[in-house]
Amino acid sequence: MYQIIKNNLLYFIKKLINIRSKNMIKKPHFKSNLTEGNFKKTTLSKVLSTLVITTLIATNSHGLIYALPNQNSEAIPNPIMEQMLNYEEVPHDNCLDNIKRVKDESSILSNSSSDIPGEISGQAIEKSNIRAFGAEKSSTKKYSMSDLNRMNYTGLINLLVTIQWSDITDLFQYNTDAQEFYSNTNRMQALLDAIEERGSQFTSSDTKGLPTLIEVFRAGNYLGFYNKELESLNTKANRDKCIPAILAIEKNPNFKLGTKEQDDIIASTGLLINATTSDLEVVNYAIPILKQYNENFDNYTQQYSKGSALFNMLKGISYTMDKYIWDGTPIEKTPYYKNIDSYIRELNKIAIKGNVNSDNEWVIDSGIYYIGELSKYASNPNDCNKMLTDAFKIYPYLSSSYFKAADQIYRNFNGKDYYGNIIDINKLNEEGKQHYLPKTYVFDDGKFVFKVGDKISDDKIQRLYWATKEVNSQFYRIFGDDTPIDKGPSADDVLTVVVYNTPDEYKMNSTLYGFSTDNGGIYIEGDGTFFTYERTPEQSIYSLEELFRHEFTHYLQGRYLVPGMWGQTELYKNDRLCWYEEGSAEFFAGSTRTQDILPRYSIVGSISNNPSERYTIDQLVHSGYSSGWSFYHYGFAFNNYL
Repeated sequence: MYQIIKNNLLYFIKKLINIRSKNMIKKPHFKSNLTEGNFKKTTLSKVLSTLVITTLIATNSHGLIYALPNQNSEAIPNPIMEQMLNYEEVPHDNCLDNIKRVKDESSILSNSSSDIPGEISGQAIEKSNIRAFGAEKSSTKKYSMSDLNRMNYTGLINLLVTIQWSDITDLFQYNTDAQEFYSNTNRMQALLDAIEERGSQFTSSDTKGLPTLIEVFRAGNYLGFYNKELESLNTKANRDKCIPAILAIEKNPNFKLGTKEQDDIIASTGLLINATTSDLEVVNYAIPILKQYNENFDNYTQQYSKGSALFNMLKGISYTMDKYIWDGTPIEKTPYYKNIDSYIRELNKIAIKGNVNSDNEWVIDSGIYYIGELSKYASNPNDCNKMLTDAFKIYPYLSSSYFKAADQIYRNFNGKDYYGNIIDINKLNEEGKQHYLPKTYVFDDGKFVFKVGDKISDDKIQRLYWATKEVNSQFYRIFGDDTPIDKGPSADDVLTVVVYNTPDEYKMNSTLYGFSTDNGGIYIEGDGTFFTYERTPEQSIYSLEELFRHEFTHYLQGRYLVPGMWGQTELYKNDRLCWYEEGSAEFFAGSTRTQDILPRYSIVGSISNNPSERYTIDQLVHSGYSSGWSFYHYGFAFNNYL
């Protein structure tokens, strides 16, 4: 903590010293995110602003709480934190590796993109649930939880069914208004009653506002998962109250895959189940959805809305089944034990479809995964082993589906397939790494190692290596110290960078290394390893080099600025450092050899045209990963301004 304070002060003292000589001071590259008057600050005021922010970090004067979930259990999915690094691309220029930098942000701001630059592709369905289901566009009027608190229950319901959840600015954020809203049991019951009533009324062309009602309701369960002040929302008694509402939706004859509205209802219902509970009747009413998907497999795998609906139902049902076990209920005492064989048989039809391609791979893998996960509830678990063994034989060696089958046999059947053959998962993993990452490059006397796919060129690796030198030099120029903050040997004494050939191959990272792939890249400080993939302009708004620079900055932050492991020390509690680390990573990603640090087109282009929609300083420094991705852009802007 004191190292951060020292480094911030050191930076601004240097700026003060050099004002007259102007040898090291450049004009701020970010000019007009607020009014001209607001941005014409003296250098002294900038120093004071930094001291105030540092005090906020050190004292944690705010009340927002967002704890990291227990790694041994699954958190209720955050519906906002899903929209990163995989959308339509902005124009490129001839900068190194297609990073477009700008010197005049005003031209970019006049043509900025929205916070969600495009639809998620069908291939990225496992990134899950970020869009407002049923929404083609958001309303122009925005509401806060404070606004909702002032409404009576009837007025609240009447409003929610006419807007999208994205129109509520602080939904899924814990604050005093959220505490007031969700601690009111009568209000929560009114929401649940509205879901049940409208669940029986929706049609193939009218959702009756259910997606927004469900999102607002389940936001309480989400916040209760992370904040003890609302944890009563997640008691079994409270979760069970949701069963009638879920069944009202499922019993509606329009509860089937079809129109976009119907697909969105199913997707939202899966989210509601995930956040609350299910029973055997809920599971049985989901079986026709699986059958319908199986009967139209080739067609439906081309449609995002149907994939999203299927994914949410599968995940929600599996998660709620296991909640019984986490609550201490023996498997044989759960309502599902020996009662879901029909459900598993439908999963098997998905799992052994064969003819895997980029459109259907995630569906097939999901079928395989859930057969293994639910085998403990089967009348004869060995039947599930037979299904997994069949899948293991069907799919190409070292393919994603091959690994999924092998992994489920290993996890659920002690590594023996149906015929008693041993599955050596460690040997397969090593063979997989050699297959997908056959090339190794070593720099800086072994302190910097690349492990990459066979299609990554030597020139690409050389350029990424030199990109680290640019970021390094600007980072040290500003902070002035290259002494590791933690003493003694550390995992990041050697930085390893893993680069897959394509986004599809990157999905193998969850199997080969065990880390999430619903991102554009991830740095694991405890291993000193950064994982990412090559991408085309059509696949990502950011180039490989931009992502690489961003994550490399996280490496520098962890090694030279912030003591302890990421997320494990007092300084990280309550998201104190989110805006700082992510904003400065976006800032340093624009490092150059000769022009200091320039803003990137892709970041400045995400700043809202509407001043009222831009983050305030207070909103920024109280932002966390549950706040969405916009704080990355405004964190960059504030770092640039400072």
